[in-house]
Amino acid sequence: MTAIFRCLNGRVRTFYLNPPYQIARVDCRTKQLIGDREVVGFGYNGQPNYADREHYPMPAIRWKETTAEILQLRKKEEGDWHNLTMEERKKLYRASFCQTFAEFQVS
Repeated sequence: MTAIFRCLNGRVRTFYLNPPYQIARVDCRTKQLIGDREVVGFGYNGQPNYADREHYPMPAIRWKETTAEILQLRKKEEGDWHNLTMEERKKLYRASFCQTFAEFQVS
C-alpha cells in the first residue's frame, strides 16, 4: 500500500506501508496519557495522539474511551449497517472523531 502526503513546503512525499500496517507504538507512559482510548492507526507522526487535521484525517487513537454502550454498537456494526439507526451511526462516529470535516474546517 502506498500513502502520498503533501508536505508544508509543497513537495510530495511517498511512504510505502507493508502489511501488517504500522500503528503507533504505545508504552506504559503513553498508556497513562491516553487512558482507555483504542489505538487504531499510525497517525500523522507515529505518536498515539489525537488531532483533527484536514490533510491527514486518520488520527492514531479514537476520540473517546471505549464504553459498554460503544462496544455493543461496534458489535452491531460488524453486521448489516442497515440495522443501525442514524443515532447509532452518529454515536459511533463521535466515539472515534471529535468533529466532522465541516466543523473543523470552520474553526
